[in-house]
Amino acid sequence: MSAYEFTVTGDPAVAKQTAVQALESQEFVLEWAEDWSGRAIRGNKVKAALLGALSPYMEIGVKVMALDGGVSVIRLDQLTTGMMSGVIGMKKTDKAFTALIDQLGRTFDQAGVLVRHGNPAAGRPPA
Repeated sequence: MSAYEFTVTGDPAVAKQTAVQALESQEFVLEWAEDWSGRAIRGNKVKAALLGALSPYMEIGVKVMALDGGVSVIRLDQLTTGMMSGVIGMKKTDKAFTALIDQLGRTFDQAGVLVRHGNPAAGRPPA
């Protein structure tokens, strides 16, 4: 499954709130396991199992990490594949994850706080 990280400058609480707003604008509901990590859920597992791609279910792990030097990392982990909804559901899930990453990247970039971003599995994210 996919993962993506954004490194941003400024207050970690502001970075967290920006990520929350982006997720909520995409109809995700957030459940926080602790102050800085949780999951974002969109859809219903039962409906996805019964209706397939007509009712996709998506779950994303969210983690905000404060680093030295006034920077924070916002990590999004795609926790579901959409497989329960078949091939169409898988494509919809990947497309939705990519759209969310694009939206969050634009938001951080427009605010002038984006330092770098990328897939952590691909090595060091581009500067």
